[in-house]
Amino acid sequence: MTKKIEIQPDWPEWKREVAERLNALDKSMKHASLEAGLGETWVRDALKRDKDPTHGNLTKIRKVLGLPIGEPQLITDILTLRVVGRAQAGAFLDVSLSDESYENETIPMARDGRYPQAQQYALLVVGDSMNKLFDDGSYVTCVNWADTGLLPRPGMVLHVERHQGSLVEVTLKSLFMVDGEPMLVPMSTNSAHRPIRLEGNEGTEFVIKGLVTGSWKPINF
Repeated sequence: MTKKIEIQPDWPEWKREVAERLNALDKSMKHASLEAGLGETWVRDALKRDKDPTHGNLTKIRKVLGLPIGEPQLITDILTLRVVGRAQAGAFLDVSLSDESYENETIPMARDGRYPQAQQYALLVVGDSMNKLFDDGSYVTCVNWADTGLLPRPGMVLHVERHQGSLVEVTLKSLFMVDGEPMLVPMSTNSAHRPIRLEGNEGTEFVIKGLVTGSWKPINF
């Protein structure tokens, strides 16, 4: 009988799946490595390292073990967030949130464990409309609003889109009740930024896109 692999509690999903499958099949790490056309110590070394394997090599092992072939959740998927655009109050653009210039940009922030099933992403903060909370040039981390299952409540910081025809403003605002009415309030030292009604007005529509969960600011040397 092959010696069972001791599964570590902090292993990412791909390691647990490989180890559990090897144990269930009573197959050695060496046998699986050679059957996949890799070096005889490949599985052993991959399970020991903190670094993720290439998708191609991991796919070879998964095929040998009869595991589903897809995009595995690697450590980099857990410990980084994709930047999908920028939040800039007062900047109306004829574009959607998705911006190709941010296609490959990520920040070193882990996913928020409070929302394990939610889409999570980051936005670059531009301007001073929320500078009491987030500096110009910092990033906010967000979870997709529809995935949270929450209702808007005072004190939340929201990622909001304001639509005026084909123009869209992507902005961040705090939600407060003012005279019994929900208002999107800037947290700014600049008095030019004023509260606005969540319901919008004629010709203007507000859409809550995300809940802000945190922030990150790089230090440039």
